[in-house]
Amino acid sequence: MIQRLLSLKSVVTGGGRAMRLSLLLGVACCWQTTGVRADERIPSDRDGILTTSFFETPADYSSEYDVTLVGYSLATDEAAVQSGSAVQDPYKSTIWSSDSSTPQPLVPEADKKSWIPQGVVPYIGPRTPDAEKDRGIGWPLEGRGWRTRPLSISGFSGFTVGEALIPGHVIQQPSFYGGLNLGWDYDHFWGIEKRLGFGALSLVDGNHHSIPGPNLSITGEYRLMYYPLGDARVRPFVTAGLGWSDFYFQDDHADKHLDTVGMVPFGLGTKYLYSDNVALRVDVIDELTFGAGSLSTFHYVALTAGVEIRYSRHLLKMPWHKDESNEH
Repeated sequence: MIQRLLSLKSVVTGGGRAMRLSLLLGVACCWQTTGVRADERIPSDRDGILTTSFFETPADYSSEYDVTLVGYSLATDEAAVQSGSAVQDPYKSTIWSSDSSTPQPLVPEADKKSWIPQGVVPYIGPRTPDAEKDRGIGWPLEGRGWRTRPLSISGFSGFTVGEALIPGHVIQQPSFYGGLNLGWDYDHFWGIEKRLGFGALSLVDGNHHSIPGPNLSITGEYRLMYYPLGDARVRPFVTAGLGWSDFYFQDDHADKHLDTVGMVPFGLGTKYLYSDNVALRVDVIDELTFGAGSLSTFHYVALTAGVEIRYSRHLLKMPWHKDESNEH
């Protein structure tokens, strides 16, 4: 092409300076065009170029093959591109923005964390599933085990050892203690129990002389039961709760007293499921009794053993207990 232009220049000899300038501009343009074509490259995906045909509907469009792209719009940020601050990764770039109002999936209830232990709340709280009903030790039971018959009545007897009712004047000696427990194991690991106990107090004065009676105690308490092994034939437990005690006794001056005081019972024990309806149990309960009136604050420890009869009828029947409707 340059040779043609030079030959054209030789033919045109009288054109003057303007003609020569035009020829030089033409050579420069031709050279520039050739350089661009040699260096030309195929636009990449990062260039963000979409042809007009991308947005056009084909002539043979059929709704049978309709694919709807929801929630995305193309937004170019010219200022970011010109300043060179545009993100290099197109999938992390601001040119793609979501217009979708579709809600994000919620976290399943089972995956939510809670400070309340599983199964501890009766009725309104979730139960421990049967697949997680034991720890694999303590002779785990088949089926639902203790939960097959969740209610219980037990009789117990033993003795108590306590501190002085009135220091230096009325001192407790080991005494007989017995009573009844009413229990409800509403979960494989949790239950509640009501205890009603009667004590025949053996009392002495400061000189260890016996104080004649009758000297009695009546104790009522409500306790939460936790079974760490769950549904196992050998079922240890820890327990704690609230209660009250009535003490009717005579002091070393033959004065009679009747004092009602509050107390906090806590302790441990174990149960053994002897048969479907019968369990054996041993308890050690420390009843921290708060002083009032003539009484001081003291500990009242009871060691007892008993037999527990279990049965299945619910005290209350709620709609969410359908999964337990076959318990008999």
